[in-house]
Amino acid sequence: HRLWGVFNLCSAPRKIPPMARGVVLRPLLTLLLLRSARAALGSAPLDYSPDHLRKCIANRHGGLTLVLENVRKENAALIARTAECLGIGSLHLIYTPDMDFNTRSFGALSPAAKTATLSKISRSATDWVSLSFHDSVASCLASLTEQKVDELVATTPPSSEKGGQDVIDLFDCDSSAGGDWALRRCALLFGSEMDGLSDELLTHATTRVTIAQRGQTQSLNVAACASIMLGEVTRRRRAAGCEPRLSEDERRRMERELIPAEGDGEAQAQELRTRAAIRHEMRRRKRAPRNDA
Repeated sequence: HRLWGVFNLCSAPRKIPPMARGVVLRPLLTLLLLRSARAALGSAPLDYSPDHLRKCIANRHGGLTLVLENVRKENAALIARTAECLGIGSLHLIYTPDMDFNTRSFGALSPAAKTATLSKISRSATDWVSLSFHDSVASCLASLTEQKVDELVATTPPSSEKGGQDVIDLFDCDSSAGGDWALRRCALLFGSEMDGLSDELLTHATTRVTIAQRGQTQSLNVAACASIMLGEVTRRRRAAGCEPRLSEDERRRMERELIPAEGDGEAQAQELRTRAAIRHEMRRRKRAPRNDA
């Protein structure tokens, strides 16, 4: 009935001026059509109950994490969203001091402000991922050691010559060529779009993997590269019947970190604190002198 009424209004030029029909009625008609389609599909709102969140955390991949070094915030958000959808719940982000004044990075924002920014860009996907920010490679490596990561897998171009280490084709499943690295407790390393991984991080990589390309462009966006890597690693684990889950300690730690507290208003208080932190950091950044040189 509502749609029929809108159609009648649109077909009555004497009652409503043409400009009003174009500016007001057409968007209204589009909105009503979208709402009708959503109702027809039976879409349900997302479940944020603690029980559902515990189920999602229990289904996370164990022994699989990502490390992003000086990656632009937009690409970091895309990678985090893909990782969360595929069941990877841990993400390490390295932003060295020389990136503080890079406008494509986070600038000199605090970890709370960086977290809030990523949440906004990723459409809240990072709210369900354990984020760790580091200002140096050494700090990140120490954190990975605590997580008992056995394999550091660097993504490099096929022509990589740094260190002289052999580069494995991602789709080569021959175990003699190191193809079983995807089944171990590993961290996938991704570098910036311009410079790739730093020499310091590459030095610690135990395995180097590349995505063979047959086109003329010979260049993949880091977010697309991460999506391909994650898809192949999770596929290989499933095919091998090796899909380790989080340990009991890891699961409890992630639940404490990601599931809002019940009944005491802590979730609302934390949201307010985060919003206040990002406003303060943005004001401070505007006042601070810039040194882009």
